[in-house]
Amino acid sequence: VPDQNDWRFEEVSLAPMAGEDHVLIKFETSSDRQSYLYLDDININPNAPNVGVDEIGVFNNTRIYPNPIDGNSQIELNLEENVDVEISVVNVMGQKIGLRSAQLQAGLNRIPVSSLNSSLDAGIYFIQLNSDKGVNTIRFIKN
Repeated sequence: VPDQNDWRFEEVSLAPMAGEDHVLIKFETSSDRQSYLYLDDININPNAPNVGVDEIGVFNNTRIYPNPIDGNSQIELNLEENVDVEISVVNVMGQKIGLRSAQLQAGLNRIPVSSLNSSLDAGIYFIQLNSDKGVNTIRFIKN
């Protein structure tokens, strides 16, 4: 049984799953205490505020087309200002499977989805855009 020093607090954003009817949450652990996992006080709060983060920010004019994606699909960002951004492809398990940093200019920017990961299997994925000016997550499908 864990003592008080064994407990820790973890917080995970479920923003990529917004709008989904059902969400599967998987807990993984590694421990030197055999194969025991103790969970306590799991809170899922759909109304929790996002402290200090603008959920859309500069990325409010962003889309992926065509979607479902094909070999020519692009992320289109129409920006009002220059921005340094980290662009990630994330699978439904929350694993980053593609990552790219870019310095985008004000105006229309197009980024091929294939430049982030050219070997996606069929499934549902997310593009996460993250900068100091805002964040956004866009869902897409690969047939």
